[in-house]
Amino acid sequence: MSLTTKKTAKALLSPAEVEEYSCGGLTERMLAKDRSVAHQNGTPPTVPYLKISYRKVKYRQEDIDAFLDSCRVE
Repeated sequence: MSLTTKKTAKALLSPAEVEEYSCGGLTERMLAKDRSVAHQNGTPPTVPYLKISYRKVKYRQEDIDAFLDSCRVE
């Protein structure tokens, strides 16, 4: 299923799909590091995520949009 077919606000994206959706602004590696640092420090991650299973994480499209909006410089 491509990103264009996911039009609901509750779309769940894999890290690879997040990288594609953000046009490389959020890479899989950046997301993994963010999760790791947050876990080690006991702080919330910069971009919220859902841990579906031991090795599977998903991101809500609305959370990605909110993060990208917060990076906007006017």
